Amino acid sequence: MDWVENINNALSYIEKQLYDEIDYKEIEKIVLSPIDVLQRFFMLNTGITLTEYIRRRKLNEAVKALRNGSEKIIDIAVKLGYSSSDAFSFAFKRLFGISPSEARQSNAVLKPYPRMIFSLSINYIEGELEMKKINELALTLPEAHEIFIMPDVRVIGIARECLFEEDGKEISPHEDYWSEFLTHNAVESLPLVIKDSFVCWTGDSPEGGNSYTYMPGVICPAGTPVPAGLDYRDLPASYVAKGVHGDERNMVDVYAYFKPLGFQTCYTDLGWNAKLFIGAEEKKNHFNSPCRWLVPCIKVDEM
Repeated sequence: MDWVENINNALSYIEKQLYDEIDYKEIEKIVLSPIDVLQRFFMLNTGITLTEYIRRRKLNEAVKALRNGSEKIIDIAVKLGYSSSDAFSFAFKRLFGISPSEARQSNAVLKPYPRMIFSLSINYIEGELEMKKINELALTLPEAHEIFIMPDVRVIGIARECLFEEDGKEISPHEDYWSEFLTHNAVESLPLVIKDSFVCWTGDSPEGGNSYTYMPGVICPAGTPVPAGLDYRDLPASYVAKGVHGDERNMVDVYAYFKPLGFQTCYTDLGWNAKLFIGAEEKKNHFNSPCRWLVPCIKVDEM
């Protein structure tokens, strides 16, 4: 699933429709996700809504029309979907600082609003960390530290409530939950975001509470139908840190590694964490196998 390429294809569609009606159902077909999934991803990564982005791109086209022809302002406004010249002028001035008539009559230099193209790279003060596609992670290396952008996904599995006090006494029936999930007749038919993988997802733990949800499962595309007898959790698009799962020292190392890069990992605030296993051997020995630790995170400057 090439999420970024699909988004860029949707933005290309929008470019072709700036003077015509934009069909959000068509965008859903291009992105292969509901429109609200794209809306959340767009807001998360740009700071503006998709609707606002479209508005600005339309106004950018208006600048070209004003500068390159003698077409009436009201005609330009109507072509771009505005109901009146007043509404068009208000939106234009809010973005560019001058009115459409002033833009046409003056030699003022207006800063263009270019189309966006998404890519998986982010620059940091202390260097550059490549933001990887979810299927390009160093998944065969549990010890590799990486941050990637995970789109909206659905974790499907067997969800059971557990108690922290039972974990301390080593009496939580986690093994039984794994057996229940792995022998379910629908597991093999579920579509996977990460090939040959499965997870141990934990979450739903209120601050100060004594319980949490333990769910052996798999990561599926958003909206995947849930077979009878299985549970699910929908995870919104976010940055995800991939570190090493182990004792408390390993977890501290993960925090220390990503903080200088401008990220704060905190599964208690963001609701979940997951151990990720790849391949048949790890599936068989999941309780004793080194594994990858996935934790949602946020950029420190966005906190």
